[in-house]
Amino acid sequence: MTPHDPNSGDELEAFPDADVAPRHENADDRAGAAGRRGRNLSRRAFLAGAAAVPAGLWMDRALAAAGGVRLGGTFLAGRDPGPQAACALPPDVLARIKRGWDPQRSGQVVIVPHGWNWVSGRISHCTPWHYTADVPMLWYGPGFIKGRGGVDRFVTCADIAPTISKLIRFPFSAPDGTVMTEALKASPPKPKLVVVLVWDGGGRYVLDLHPQSWPHLKGLIPKGTWFRRATTGSSPTSTPPVHATMGTGAFPRTHGVVDTAMRFPDGRVGDSWSRGPGVIRVPTLADQYAKAKGSAARTAFFATLPWHLGMLGQGARLPGGARHTAALKINGSTPSSPPHWGMPERLSPYYRFPSYVNGLPPLRSYWETADLADGRNDGRWRGHDIGALVGGFNTPARVPWQTRAIKEVIIQEQLGHHDEPDLLFLNYKIIDEIGHLYYADSIEMADTIKVQDRGLADLVAFLDHRLPGQWVLLLTADHGHTASPGRTGGMAVLENALRRVVEDRFDSDGDTAALVQAIRPIWLHLNPAEIADNGTKLQNVSTFIAALTASRVARADTIRQGHANDQVFDAVFAGSILPHLTC
Repeated sequence: MTPHDPNSGDELEAFPDADVAPRHENADDRAGAAGRRGRNLSRRAFLAGAAAVPAGLWMDRALAAAGGVRLGGTFLAGRDPGPQAACALPPDVLARIKRGWDPQRSGQVVIVPHGWNWVSGRISHCTPWHYTADVPMLWYGPGFIKGRGGVDRFVTCADIAPTISKLIRFPFSAPDGTVMTEALKASPPKPKLVVVLVWDGGGRYVLDLHPQSWPHLKGLIPKGTWFRRATTGSSPTSTPPVHATMGTGAFPRTHGVVDTAMRFPDGRVGDSWSRGPGVIRVPTLADQYAKAKGSAARTAFFATLPWHLGMLGQGARLPGGARHTAALKINGSTPSSPPHWGMPERLSPYYRFPSYVNGLPPLRSYWETADLADGRNDGRWRGHDIGALVGGFNTPARVPWQTRAIKEVIIQEQLGHHDEPDLLFLNYKIIDEIGHLYYADSIEMADTIKVQDRGLADLVAFLDHRLPGQWVLLLTADHGHTASPGRTGGMAVLENALRRVVEDRFDSDGDTAALVQAIRPIWLHLNPAEIADNGTKLQNVSTFIAALTASRVARADTIRQGHANDQVFDAVFAGSILPHLTC
């Protein structure tokens, strides 16, 4: 397994904490150098080792080399929970955790799964480790973007908004991001259209598991600027926080969208977007730009879920805010019914849905794309009933269906034909969906990336024809995905099992209220009232969880022979210590 080219010289990011060292253009590189001199683990070393030995064994060796200790044959980041465990993590991992945690909205107890392990709730990509945090970052646009190929500076998704603002010459203050100056030509004219294209779940690890599946993207790299050391910049590596980072140039501890689920002021834990776009605490570039330019520019968006709206903004919810053109998926009447495009009722006052896209050919018209993706014209995809997969939505057929609708929006909204640059934000989520259903190293994933890559070529050709030499593309991702346990040796930690053992150990006050409100892949939300009623100390909870073994909380079919007594976490600690760490 070679997730990246071992000869590329890429290395893990190792930013300083922003509270200690304010970001400026060269801070990332100096932090990376400092990490390489100290505890940080280079990507070259990681991947060379991963190619030579089984992944699970190599992760043990690599993490130990990065500063951990080994107890009873099992790696732990620190001998005790708390500050020692946190500070024993590689600097880049700890930096991502710090940037992603908020004292009001995040869980109180942070958990860092060991190596390739993950906390399983059908979410297999929310880890602070590089294989879920590394993302592609390609800028392309002849006349605006340098055709220099690979660049070796550390960048994050927080750098996207300030780079766009530089391209369109619009002043925007990004709290945590800086301009990716290496990509931009000197004093170019303004582009007529800037397209931000997110391959949801299509992180570098996922792409490089299938190196033959994305030739069109590879073909654009020498014509544009490709940042080899790009990461999400924060943890958790999940869709809502990273999309909000793209839109605001801020990390979650600043913009407030910390996870798919978060704690609200009333103490409830729920979907971060369930109470509307006001979840975002700082301005997005698109909101400020659309308000300032009015009818002189258009902002549009096409995606799947409300979580994706973070890269666009709050729209008309803001005083004087623009009602951005936006489309999302609306579920069908049954689990197997195909969805249609729309805007959830609770969000419709803030965005304008382009209803004309539902007059285009239906999803079923594109089933042939899924049928032929495996090379067999047999009415199925890799043996799967296409119609049973949400009417074909959870197959590669989704890509051309969505692309056709996106083209219609570009035509109808006259994107690229206004006085000022237009902005178009896109998310294709099928790679992520396939990762959840079949793992990152599946043959289904290889098929899906191929079709997504062909969709990229189709969209580029369409824009080149419609706006020759007048548009810019950024292609990136919001996270990677986990490969199958058979490849990595990773174990799935069951949320229900973890909840049960914590409740059994610490919730003894005899009432019906649960101590554990929610378990997320990167932290636990505990009920503050129950903490008080039970006299629970977060240090005790951390100590207990840190000692848990696979036999108690891991899914049985993912436990390797001889590893039932392995501890499943590398570090467990109260999030409240993060602002006070001196490491």
